[in-house]
Order: sequence, then structure tokens, then C-alpha cells
Amino acid sequence: MRVQEILEVLNKFDPVVIAGKTFEPVTIDQVILESGESVFWAHDSDGRWLSIDLESEEVIAFTDVEEEIGNSTDVVLYAGEEYEFSYESSARIRDEDVEEELVSWREFEAMNGSILRVMSFEVTGDKVVSMGEKVAEEFLQLP
Repeated sequence: MRVQEILEVLNKFDPVVIAGKTFEPVTIDQVILESGESVFWAHDSDGRWLSIDLESEEVIAFTDVEEEIGNSTDVVLYAGEEYEFSYESSARIRDEDVEEELVSWREFEAMNGSILRVMSFEVTGDKVVSMGEKVAEEFLQLP
């Protein structure tokens, strides 16, 4: 399925299959990047979430992890793998209730393509670490 089609299905809160695993959304947030571009973050009830970027036609499947990762360096070590700094941004998150939360994050990428995202939520003070992988369109399916 195409990325646009996946977002349309998720916006109805219908399940999709991501790389062989069923994903059932419970929240979908519009995330407005500092560049003005919008992406969408869909969360399920198991700590998994998708970052959906329509402009680049990219889906990244994330799973929140419990470990704290320092984000002050350009290289971090996680689960025996070295991750190098690759991206930094901030955004405003609009949820279904039209509330806004400010979030900033740094991404680190391993040689195998895995992504480690370290996020800081300004209003709540929460810090969240997530592991992710880009998902090719052929691995996006309906159940």
C-alpha cells in the first residue's frame, strides 16, 4: 500500500499490518515541524508508534524503550550497537483535542539503518527513547 492509503486507513482508526504485525491505532497526532511541514504520529496501546511523512512517502515504525540515553554527544551506544547523530528537529503536536505540545528530538542511526530517537516534551517534561526502522511500502498492508 502507498503511504497516503495507510494514513487514510489509520485516520479511521482501522488496523493495518506493518511488516507482518497488526497495528491498531489508539491516537493519531498531527505534528507540525519547525519547517512548517506536517507529519503524523499514530500510537497503539503497546508502546509502538508510526511516524508517517506524506511528503517524503516515508513510514518509520518505532517502539518505545525503557532505557535512558544521553543525547549530548554525536555517538550513542545502545544494545551493543553504535548510533551516530543524523537529525535534529522540534515540532508542535496537535492531538484530537486540538491541544498543543512542544517536542524536540535528536535521531541517531546505526550502520544497519536502525534509528534511535530521543525526544523531550516541553510541557510535561517527559523524555522518551524510541527504536525505529523505516518500512518499505510493500510491508504496509491491510489485515
